[in-house]
Amino acid sequence: MPASSSEASPRNPSQYTKVVEADALLIVDGIAIVVEAKAVALTPGARAGEGRHLRGNLRRIVTEAAHQAQRLRDCIEHDRGLRMRDGTWLDLSQISEVRTVAVSLEDLSGISTTTAQLAAAGLLPNGAYPWTVSVHDLRVIAELIDRPAELLVYLRRRTAAETTIKYQAVDELDLFLHFFQRGLYVEPDPASTAQELPQFGQPTVAAQRRRAAEHRGLVLSHTTSSTRGTSTASATPSPRPANR
Repeated sequence: MPASSSEASPRNPSQYTKVVEADALLIVDGIAIVVEAKAVALTPGARAGEGRHLRGNLRRIVTEAAHQAQRLRDCIEHDRGLRMRDGTWLDLSQISEVRTVAVSLEDLSGISTTTAQLAAAGLLPNGAYPWTVSVHDLRVIAELIDRPAELLVYLRRRTAAETTIKYQAVDELDLFLHFFQRGLYVEPDPASTAQELPQFGQPTVAAQRRRAAEHRGLVLSHTTSSTRGTSTASATPSPRPANR
């Protein structure tokens, strides 16, 4: 990737001198998913709720992973490919969408689900938010998903700017199971939609009413019995949740 502003303008991947690495890059057809993982543990001070310690820990766990994933995303979107360590070129010109995932070994329940608040606090980059998730929740979600398209739709809706403002949840699995049951959908702003897609005309009264009817809500626990079927410790597993 570019090591300086002179290498970044104009962009020429063959001239880049900075070598970086990524934890995982998943490519399926025109979709790329960049994964960065952090094994940093919360310190006792952060667990006790001390603001300075907690913020410092979150920067090491969430912020660094998000920025590293965003860095690779920018290279894919601007250069349409990646220069590998051995000098070969990985052509990614077919990629039309890039999603980023920041995985933590630490359980950050009550924190990782507040994407909008993390961005407002400067702990996540503005704009293209990553999916912040613990490795345990990621494993359970991977077991519950039957089709890759379900994960992609969840990624799109989970990382939308307004999702964690409308849907407030302590646990990632509650958000995911709410997605299975109700879609985790946020009605788009008609004014913004009309500005981005002027060919569809001015906002309709019905669209404005649907938007006005949007309210914040607390996602209650869905995990008491819904995810018991993923545990080998249960002698009588519950029915496996499915997307409705």
